[in-house]
Amino acid sequence: MTKVTSDSKEVSFKTVLFGENKQKYLGFFAAILIFYVCWNLLANTWGQFQTYALTNAGASQAQATGLGIGLNVISLATTIAFASVAGGKFRNKAFFIGAVVQFGAMLGMALIGGGAGFIALAITIAFYNFGNPLAGEAIYKVWTQESFPAETRASLQGFINGFSRMCCGLFAFVTPYLVAPDRIQTSMFGFAGIVLVATIAGVIMMRLQKKYPVIDPVDKELAEGEMTASFTK
Repeated sequence: MTKVTSDSKEVSFKTVLFGENKQKYLGFFAAILIFYVCWNLLANTWGQFQTYALTNAGASQAQATGLGIGLNVISLATTIAFASVAGGKFRNKAFFIGAVVQFGAMLGMALIGGGAGFIALAITIAFYNFGNPLAGEAIYKVWTQESFPAETRASLQGFINGFSRMCCGLFAFVTPYLVAPDRIQTSMFGFAGIVLVATIAGVIMMRLQKKYPVIDPVDKELAEGEMTASFTK
């Protein structure tokens, strides 16, 4: 836990979330936590089980591997594009585009059905991989860097990361069952619901940032440097 003493004031995980500005920081924390857990559940699902889902939908191992490489290139290209607007006025528009595309991809697969074949599944995953970086981990890192004091950003982000990974680890036990051909159609409705919850949490976060000052001018340069470094990880 980070603790910094300056002018007899202690700054820590506890004092930030439960101090005099707890309404502000707890709101930020809850919105970011819900958003990131929901986003990571889907990202982890397709990251680990994309090839499994494609082969179950009828693709050969070689086809699934080749499609996986191409789909990841789409995600990488979108991530690079988003990095150029992450700190600017267009990031919220990019967020909504990403959220709508992800929701449409999940809903599209739910309506098409698991028996439509691996090409249909690959197309929906391609749309998902396009939208994912626009409303995903990059904006989560930006929000974290902007919204909390510099002394506690690392510990708060570490907690959120750890909690999210625990949720993903537990979810992975049931993922093979959910992405089986005879169940994936129903599961996609659930995945679309997860995207919707993440989007709502993101909208709440944006409103909280408008309601409360999100960063001190003195910290702006430091935060921008941290955000830039985070995109390289």
